[in-house]
Amino acid sequence: MLALTTLLKYDKARDSSYALFCSIMAMVHSEHWLWYPAQLSFQGAFSWDTSLPPVGNPKEILDFFEHCLTTQESGVIQDHLIERVFCVLAFSADEEFWKQSLQIVDFSQPRFVNGFCHALRRSAPYLLRRSAVFILPYLDEQLFKTDPRIPPSPEQATALVSGWSSAVVVALKKKSTDRLKKSAATTLFSLISSPFWRKYIPGERLTILEHASVIGDEVPDSFRRCLQNPDVPEYLKEKKGGMSILWVLIQWANYFHLPEDIKAQLGPATVEAWALGRRGDPAAFVSTMDKEISRLEQEIQTYGPWSFETRVVTLRTRLEDLQGARKKLIRVKKSLE
Repeated sequence: MLALTTLLKYDKARDSSYALFCSIMAMVHSEHWLWYPAQLSFQGAFSWDTSLPPVGNPKEILDFFEHCLTTQESGVIQDHLIERVFCVLAFSADEEFWKQSLQIVDFSQPRFVNGFCHALRRSAPYLLRRSAVFILPYLDEQLFKTDPRIPPSPEQATALVSGWSSAVVVALKKKSTDRLKKSAATTLFSLISSPFWRKYIPGERLTILEHASVIGDEVPDSFRRCLQNPDVPEYLKEKKGGMSILWVLIQWANYFHLPEDIKAQLGPATVEAWALGRRGDPAAFVSTMDKEISRLEQEIQTYGPWSFETRVVTLRTRLEDLQGARKKLIRVKKSLE
């Protein structure tokens, strides 16, 4: 057994196990006794966190995931296998995998919601909770973008959001990475933008907004929805804690993503934020924007002056947007002098 475990560290054995897993999964629905060999081949393919094979067609993994969740409810599947499946979905699956997956599976079904509640519970293993935090942003369109087709019960919604928020805090304390911060902020934007989910967010977790800067130049759909939602500033203002002031700064940094009605309200909202002091310091607002402008200029300089690579075109557009927004912010600042 030790020799077999050691062998599975090697790529060829790992890839062969994955190929065997896919072959078994192609037959498993007609031959139910194959579920156990499927478990063995899956564990052979995905035994080592440092050497996970990339997953191809999502159908086999998703069928196996759904089977694990179903049998977990009856107490047949152990947590270590559920943990391994979540790790694969979090660390081996790429953007294309998730695009295809959302066309195959409806993750808003109670079975999947319960599965995520189970994975995010406070007593769950750390790696399982961390993996679930990384997966949730991919499910934004099905879980959070519109009111759920099958609304979770208040108990389910509370369990999911409170489990997620506490998992984020634990994960950030243990190993804070840009990917983790981005995943946390993206899911928070999903929750805030949804009238259904918003009411379940613990007020103290709104500080995750402080990680919005790591999202970068590609604005996630959940972030865009928040920027364009006129209810968000009022919601944050009601929660207090200074997050409404931070949100005004975030709006300025993303000025050209705002609809016209919110742009029109931003000047008065900024004056109100500055009157509160602390985060609401005019110089701090301008300084924050200057730092971001400087960062963009430095990155653009790493490309040739005539480069038209997609990345540098995005950076130049972002820089022009920020410089224009800064001019408007300065005008608001001067109106108070």
